[in-house]
Amino acid sequence: MLVYEGYSDHDLFFLLQSGNENAFNAIFDRYHKRLFIEAFAILGNEKDARNIMQEAFILLWSKKEKLDISNCLKAYLSKVIRNKSIDLIRKKNRTHHNLWSENKELAQQINIAVGSRSIWRFFFLKNIQSFRNRIHRGLKSLRKKLKHS
Repeated sequence: MLVYEGYSDHDLFFLLQSGNENAFNAIFDRYHKRLFIEAFAILGNEKDARNIMQEAFILLWSKKEKLDISNCLKAYLSKVIRNKSIDLIRKKNRTHHNLWSENKELAQQINIAVGSRSIWRFFFLKNIQSFRNRIHRGLKSLRKKLKHS
């Protein structure tokens, strides 16, 4: 907004607190690129950086009446970006950790199942070997009997 280009942050914030959308747009135009770069530097992901930047401006708009940041608007927005970025990283790490824990449990269940399978295989093969031994002894006995007859 060219109309508000010469306004200080203090003046823009005062207008914002009274609900002036043009002042909000001017603040957005003034800081959105810088805040995106800050978020991207922390997150390394363009989509996440854009989302965090948008959340920062949504927070500014929704809490405009309660905030007292007229002299340090840029610092406030930067702090929001930093905190929201860190929160997102923590959330992703927590999700990743939960997936790792679930996968670890699944891996343990698979190992138990594979161990059981080898036990059953051993049992089955042992029975086959016993069966082969009985057939071999029976054939051997039958040959002896046929030889002697």
